[in-house]
Amino acid sequence: MELLIGILLFMFIMVTIIVNVVVRNNKKRGRNMGLHVLPNLGLQKNEELFQIEMKKLVEHIEQSIPEYYASQVRERVIREYQISQDDFENRWFEWKRYLAMVSILPYVPMYSRDVDVIWHEMLMFTKDYEQFSKKLLGSTLHHQPHSPGEQKLVPDDRAWFDLIFHFLFEPTKYTNHTWGKFLKHPASVQVIHDFRTLPVKKIQERYFNTHTASLFPVIENIQMLLITQIKQKLEKIDQFYVTHGSNIKTFKKYHNIKAPDYILVGFLFLSAYHYDAFLAQYALLNAQSSSYSSNHVYGTGDNGSSSDDSGSSDSGSSDSGSSGSGSSGSSCGGSSCGGGGCGGGS
Repeated sequence: MELLIGILLFMFIMVTIIVNVVVRNNKKRGRNMGLHVLPNLGLQKNEELFQIEMKKLVEHIEQSIPEYYASQVRERVIREYQISQDDFENRWFEWKRYLAMVSILPYVPMYSRDVDVIWHEMLMFTKDYEQFSKKLLGSTLHHQPHSPGEQKLVPDDRAWFDLIFHFLFEPTKYTNHTWGKFLKHPASVQVIHDFRTLPVKKIQERYFNTHTASLFPVIENIQMLLITQIKQKLEKIDQFYVTHGSNIKTFKKYHNIKAPDYILVGFLFLSAYHYDAFLAQYALLNAQSSSYSSNHVYGTGDNGSSSDDSGSSDSGSSDSGSSGSGSSGSSCGGSSCGGGGCGGGS
């Protein structure tokens, strides 16, 4: 009996050591990545009107955070977590991208522990945080912390996060490192169905933050543009399917792999017509396109992210999320809506 206990104790100690080594190595890798900050939050190449509205939103985000508040947070994070200036700037850059999504969507899961650190430290300055929230959203940005492992990742939520993120922003090396691998899960059947069939206003009520849209015209405009673009892409995909079928090789033959929206169009195509074999078909979609996908590999291959689904490589997902107190809607996932559609305004 004592021998068995000794063996189990030894195994526990070894596992703990291995985990700590992996965590430290991942942290070190994240800190040595250099600076990955792009102008205008690295907006995705899109139609001119979309670019104009997104730049307005970026400006709105910048104006919501006073410089003295940003400086306090910067000093505190660097001191408390002993990170470099570049590491902080990478996190701060992705944090502002997250704020853009929070402005547009009613609920946004937090998949990066590194970025969540910024959020936690901003909360330490209670009065400044409240003023920042009100200026950004017109209501308090609520942080909903969960201990690691308390909630499992919801694939439908992650797929929706990935879809909107990549409509808005170009990924960087740090993006893939801190948020985890993108587009590993297909968009839910409910999302595809709703964007195919529902009117624009109904989609907005179900999937977007109508509270912020009612207060800030720029957010309303971006939401309408996003809905329209997703609808248009699905219409073209459906037309392609009617003419050419669902074969991936045929899809690649008729689509330019270097086009800015190739990955997103492919993602929607696979979600709509290869839902049950998504990962296998996604691998085929990206095969023999390394000249483009080397910097745009979201779901497969080595992109600097952790090997699991959970997000940041240092500790995985914090399983937390955001919601404004006046937002209409909830998580866009099967856990909340029974099939992947968003609850909320109907």
